[in-house]
Amino acid sequence: MIKYGDKISLTMITLNEEISVKKVVSDIKKLDKRIEINIVDSSDDKTPEIAKNLGANVYIQYPPSGYGPAMDYALKTSNRELQGRVDDLTRELSNSRAERQQELAEKESLAHRLTALLDALPGGVLVLDQRHTIKLANPVAIDLLGEPLLNMDFLSVIGECAASVSRDGSQVLLRSGRRISISNQLQDGYGDQVVLITDVTETFEAQQERSRTERLSALGEMIARLAHQIRTPLASSLLYLGAVDRPSLDGKGRAEITGKIRGRLQHMESLINDSLQFVKGGETDVSECSLFDLMNALEISMEPVLKTSGASWSQTRPECDVVIAGNQDALLSALVAIAENAVQIAGPEQVHVHAEYSAEGLCIAIEDNGPGIDPALLERIFDPYYTTRPGGTGLGLALCAMIARNHDAALVAENHVGGARFILTLPRDRLQRSSAGPQLQTSAPALQS
Repeated sequence: MIKYGDKISLTMITLNEEISVKKVVSDIKKLDKRIEINIVDSSDDKTPEIAKNLGANVYIQYPPSGYGPAMDYALKTSNRELQGRVDDLTRELSNSRAERQQELAEKESLAHRLTALLDALPGGVLVLDQRHTIKLANPVAIDLLGEPLLNMDFLSVIGECAASVSRDGSQVLLRSGRRISISNQLQDGYGDQVVLITDVTETFEAQQERSRTERLSALGEMIARLAHQIRTPLASSLLYLGAVDRPSLDGKGRAEITGKIRGRLQHMESLINDSLQFVKGGETDVSECSLFDLMNALEISMEPVLKTSGASWSQTRPECDVVIAGNQDALLSALVAIAENAVQIAGPEQVHVHAEYSAEGLCIAIEDNGPGIDPALLERIFDPYYTTRPGGTGLGLALCAMIARNHDAALVAENHVGGARFILTLPRDRLQRSSAGPQLQTSAPALQS
């Protein structure tokens, strides 16, 4: 019996042992499955066949040459097979080692290429583990954020070098004066995050400069339009002023001309006041107001205009009140301007205000049964200094649109069957349930408290 590694080799000599070989081999297998049974057989019966069927290695030696030669024959044969196995394992090990070395070389080459790529990238790259600890940082990231970075908490690093952070955390103004953009992506299967850092200082400054240029251009255009608007009433005033001193003019005529001059000057004053308000951007303090209070104030404000025009007024409102995060005076001014515009220009018999909650938020619609709006004018109706009304400044609806934007709201004009409609939509994040009213009932998702 020979032991090598975890294997045990057992050699037996048999001669016509078909009766006992089955039991012997079976008993040995039961004793230890690792035992390798080698049989040198010189039988002329079924002994070799039975042994093979039981898993033994059978070596035929015929005629028989005795115990010694048989053992020598078995050992040599077994050794040859063992050596063959060793050679096979050696080759497999060598091949495996070569494959591992090749894989290692490829990984090292890939690592070198990735390192070179990270070093060459124009943006910063950080790799964070599941605990947001920085495990890798390229030179650009180090240049932007400073050192040390490796093994530091990412949020702590940002907190140390940031002067301010945007609400969504996507942009950071560094203490150095540079502005960076941050984006991150989770690596599936690893739990790590790759953080990309982009220096947007020049882009931001270019945007600011472009914005300043656009504002100056718009201001220049506005001034030019204002000058054009003022020129006509100013020329009329000068003309009337020259006629005041005519000797033939009596007191009644002088009073008439003075009234016309006063009207022209008042028109110029209105133009200048509206222009100043427009230049200020319609900025208003944000407070809170009730929808029901706003609609009541609108109806009261419209009473003088309605009495003069003879138009009727109606309202429909939701069953429950809502608190609006906004300036009531500004919103009321916009709604009154829209309603007055409908009454004065369209001359309708009816003006209807309808408020309802929707998926978008709170919609306040002002409808009339007038002739509607010329489709060619719909695209320009909110443009500054654009007006089709004699004596109009062209800033009323433009200011309404600006007030809407300052409340994150949308203001649109459209025609409907039988008239015109203006719709002011306040977003849902500007609304809160009124503590005095019942639960909001809408087809849309419930408003946030």
